[in-house]
Amino acid sequence: MSWTLQTLTRFHKKLHRASGGRIGRTLFGKAPILWLIIPGRVSGITHLTPLLYADDDDGSWIVAGSAGGNSKSPNWALNASAAASKPETECWVERSDERVRIRITEILDDSERASAYKRLVSKWRFFQNYAERASRTIPVFRLIPDEASRRSREASRRSREASRRSREASRRSP
Repeated sequence: MSWTLQTLTRFHKKLHRASGGRIGRTLFGKAPILWLIIPGRVSGITHLTPLLYADDDDGSWIVAGSAGGNSKSPNWALNASAAASKPETECWVERSDERVRIRITEILDDSERASAYKRLVSKWRFFQNYAERASRTIPVFRLIPDEASRRSREASRRSREASRRSREASRRSP
């Protein structure tokens, strides 16, 4: 990973931690970030990594170990690969105000990986440049919320939607 990307990531993590998660939910104030919480494959020490992502149709998130198009995969991707091979590994995602337990799967099928990576490119155009620059196959992962987390997220979404409709209705009434 480039020095610039490493430095920005470290700074982003420090802001996120120092603010108790209030700062660092977006990249440059625009792009929403998810925080992957994953144990190291060798040390077992928990690591916190900010990642850009794309929502998948099934409620999971797609992330890629692009490292900005560098020739080496980032450490978090190596840890994710190890976690994917051991489904019992405890991994989490923090996003906005929610913390969700997840299971990680590495997308190994070429056509499925290409399709998932296209989803990232459609949301973040610069991922196309990363794929062109990298002299390797960029690993792509699906972060799948566990069933209890999925039900909780759906209930929260419905509650937020009902609150939004209620606020809109009260604004319209005289």
